[in-house]
Amino acid sequence: MGRRSMVNSMTGTSTSVQRREIAQGPYRLTWPLPNNVNKDSVSAKFMDGILHVTVPKL
Repeated sequence: MGRRSMVNSMTGTSTSVQRREIAQGPYRLTWPLPNNVNKDSVSAKFMDGILHVTVPKL
């Protein structure tokens, strides 16, 4: 797999969380979803080098 370095800029509010990583080469990241989210409505889009993931609550 690729090489990844973490930048300490994880910030959050009650409505959003931002996490910034710098990656070189391919890699996979998996996060378990809590029970109170609508797993069938999760969406993601990649725009301007940023992956936007939306996880709606039930």
